[in-house]
Amino acid sequence: RDPARGGAPPATSCLAKFHRTSGKPVWGSAVPRVHSFVPHDAGVTLVGSAFGPADFDAVTAAGPVGWVEGYDMVWLAEVTTEGRGTYVQTVASDRSYAAGCALAADAAGDLFAAFYTTSSVTRLGPGPPGGWEMDLGLDICGPDEVPCEGDTRLTVVRLGAEATPSCVETCGDAGQDTIVAPDTCYIDGVCYDAGGTGAFLGAPCWACDPAASQREWTEAGVGTDFCFLEGVCHPAGGPRPIPVGRWGSVDSECEVCSPGDDARGWTVTDGFVLADDGANCTAAATDLGGGTGEAEQSAGSEDAGINVGSIVGIVVGVFVVAAVLVIVAVGRAKKREKC
Repeated sequence: RDPARGGAPPATSCLAKFHRTSGKPVWGSAVPRVHSFVPHDAGVTLVGSAFGPADFDAVTAAGPVGWVEGYDMVWLAEVTTEGRGTYVQTVASDRSYAAGCALAADAAGDLFAAFYTTSSVTRLGPGPPGGWEMDLGLDICGPDEVPCEGDTRLTVVRLGAEATPSCVETCGDAGQDTIVAPDTCYIDGVCYDAGGTGAFLGAPCWACDPAASQREWTEAGVGTDFCFLEGVCHPAGGPRPIPVGRWGSVDSECEVCSPGDDARGWTVTDGFVLADDGANCTAAATDLGGGTGEAEQSAGSEDAGINVGSIVGIVVGVFVVAAVLVIVAVGRAKKREKC
């Protein structure tokens, strides 16, 4: 994966069809991690997850990047009996993860998907009319807090009819010539109005700028409000985070984001110089009247003693949810979408 787009290396499953009598393979494809699937007359509906955006042969389904790179997202997709992808839908949680997904059908043939999230807001699909945003109205974190994690809550949705995303005027031939509506963007299967950002996914310095691109993110505020380093948007004045263990980090005592000085690198604060190892900080030499002295200082916590040294021709669209059940809230969905 391109580091500029964020996300972690994908986990892969193999989706295959075998002949019912001979047992020989008919077709097969590598897809993102599959958790469960339900065969039906039109083909197979699948649900799975990915660490960050989910890459298929022809499309990408939006997922966590930047500050929440490597967090889970859930995807829903349909494949025809010939192995052709029909649509993919994203389920993403605000600056957090959606995971633990499963799929089932009732006696009437209705499909139900389940997953859990930890933030108050979850987006299912590309937005209205089919996709929608579910907000539980919980005071879990502030608007700039990343990651945004509270208690785990289970959501169950019933999948409904198909519809075209609101920002798509036409899908063209098999979705390859999609025409996006003016003043909107259609990025990784999700609709955004002009000026909308990727903050929900963990990248506040990415924005929808239809004049630049309607299918890709455009940098916004980099050089003024943000630094952009290794796929992460860092706010002006923010310290360099130094990894500790698998998930933790500590703040550097001498390196910060200073967009006016260097929007693509860290800036050493006054009174310090960067040590030869490129990570630890050394106090700048000071004239004490009888000579000079230097004191080396860790960039992290001194007490902690840290030494920092293919589904063919998949088309993005949406399954839209017809009903949703949450442990603490009930919402109503509209239609699923197809493009």
